[in-house]
Amino acid sequence: MSVTFQSPRSTSKEQRRHNFRVRTERPVLCFGIDPDQGLGERVPALTVDISSQGIGLRHDGALDRVRSIAVHMHFSAPDIDIVALASKVRTNGPFEAAYRFETLSTEARAALARFVFAEATRLRTAPGSAVAAHGDDPIVNPLDACTQRLASATGHVRAADADLRAMQTLLRQQGSAVPPEIELVLARVREALDELEA
Repeated sequence: MSVTFQSPRSTSKEQRRHNFRVRTERPVLCFGIDPDQGLGERVPALTVDISSQGIGLRHDGALDRVRSIAVHMHFSAPDIDIVALASKVRTNGPFEAAYRFETLSTEARAALARFVFAEATRLRTAPGSAVAAHGDDPIVNPLDACTQRLASATGHVRAADADLRAMQTLLRQQGSAVPPEIELVLARVREALDELEA
């Protein structure tokens, strides 16, 4: 795997206005940066919150005396793999601090913004809410969240079923043969929909 430091870019007012953050615990790898000795040893940490502008971290104390770090963020859903330099802006208590990203390209910030929105959705939190914007602890009933995702999935499958049937009808009205692939997909979508609605 190849990772590179991102070059700094300016941040527009529009980006700052949409700088949502979400409280979430995700593992990251950090390296303290010494002005004379360069990168220090690898320090595992957990995110406290994250946005496209900065990150809150909880660690074992190894970064307490360090002002600058390199942080490797490797997350999924959506997938991102970014290494960025960050500077400490405040200490939030023992073994916990907030950092501002110093080197992120526009593309990397956009990827982080997409992750924040996806993570907020996963936690059943709208990005414009107090939880996503200000970092309050989300109250999530896991079963309720699963039920909502299942209902959303059912709606998508139902829409796909309707579109496939409409395509089938239009092809037949035009006197065209319905490709076997469409017939097969339609049958599988119908089967999945029946299972979801059962």
